Amino acid sequence: ISSPTVSGTYTLTVQNGQDGNTLFDKCGNNQMLTTQTLQFAYLAPITATASPATICAGNSSTLTCNNGAGTYLWNPSGSTSSANTVTPAATTNYQVANTYSTCSKTATVSVTVISKPIASISPMNPILCSGSSTTLTGSATPCVGCTYSWSNGATTAVITNANAGTAYSFTATSNGCSSASVTS
Repeated sequence: ISSPTVSGTYTLTVQNGQDGNTLFDKCGNNQMLTTQTLQFAYLAPITATASPATICAGNSSTLTCNNGAGTYLWNPSGSTSSANTVTPAATTNYQVANTYSTCSKTATVSVTVISKPIASISPMNPILCSGSSTTLTGSATPCVGCTYSWSNGATTAVITNANAGTAYSFTATSNGCSSASVTS
């Protein structure tokens, strides 16, 4: 076996050939008087992946180690399986230690956490006379390339003619992460 690609225990058996070929030491002494067997453990290279690798705060990612042999220990999650689900509060690097027999290898993967924006409406719950209207302005923090959504179908930060007696809900999305809806 020149280069095993799969983790496992391998057996190598060597015996004197019938063709006169044999193993000799440096002095020319025959080293193979009988058949000899050697067993060795091999741990293939490992990789760790996160799916998805970027999540919104409060969401989960599944970490996976590609190797099918041995035991696993993920740090900092403490999981001992080849795959586990994590919900980090902030961007976190995870390291997996994979051990098979006396062999051990490690791999690292990062889960990036994007903060959800916090939406607000101004003015919040304005007091209007029946039949009147006002302008409502939605905003969000943090807001990188935000898109907006109002319950009346508007997709701008500002809506005009918000009628008295009607509730308007507003949501902002930044970097693919949506805020909780707020209502005025």
